[in-house]
Amino acid sequence: AGLLGRRLSPGTPVTEAAGFFEGFFSTAGQRLIYDEGLRGAVDSWLKSLDEDAFIAHLPLLRRIFSNLDSMERRRLIEAVLGRAARLPAGLTPTPDGGEAWRRHLELLGPLLTGGNGNG
Repeated sequence: AGLLGRRLSPGTPVTEAAGFFEGFFSTAGQRLIYDEGLRGAVDSWLKSLDEDAFIAHLPLLRRIFSNLDSMERRRLIEAVLGRAARLPAGLTPTPDGGEAWRRHLELLGPLLTGGNGNG
């Protein structure tokens, strides 16, 4: 959230900030659903844009949010409106999520493929 806030700050040219925004969320737009800090940074940036800049970057915003499926878009809207459910107790997004998923897949892989896990 801190990095995003700095890259979307008023001191960053709008075109450069928009490019960073697109790269940051091109495949991870769903992170906005659960990360209030990221939503706040994006909200602050969007509010700082003048009307012409906002209109000029609408296609970019549409591209980003079109990567979300309909359920993810609904959950994001609910989060923006303050109605989103929080993550279940004990679950928190972590920077090492990729490693955690690999461990889970190693455990679940044999079950999903019908193997017994013994090779």
